[in-house]
Amino acid sequence: NNNPFEYWLTLSNEHYDSVMNSVQEFIMDPGEKDVKVKEVFTQAMFDELVSTMQHQGGQYDRDSIKAVTKLWKSDFSQRRIVSDFIRDGELGQKRLTSMPDRITNTVALRDGSFAYRPTVINCFAGS
Repeated sequence: NNNPFEYWLTLSNEHYDSVMNSVQEFIMDPGEKDVKVKEVFTQAMFDELVSTMQHQGGQYDRDSIKAVTKLWKSDFSQRRIVSDFIRDGELGQKRLTSMPDRITNTVALRDGSFAYRPTVINCFAGS
């Protein structure tokens, strides 16, 4: 696991402590920055997701896509991103957001090297 925010190390480094304290304070009290999910994951992004699902060779049937769309419109798009989504204990127990990222952020290749998807929780070195 490469997530620097999942584990808090004990270091004698003021900058590290400041960054980690700031992240913790934001998660605990995001204030006006606690925007709705739809402001970060936009409707256009959701539409692209649905289009991708529709073109997955029958992996997702119409009823499943309809159910996902209903949940997006009535629930997830309306949630506040920190207090209602990131800190939602039920989503956390299901690993709905963390497990897909954990599994896909770093991919081991056949030759023993790794490929990194751009994310804040791995060793991606690109721009």
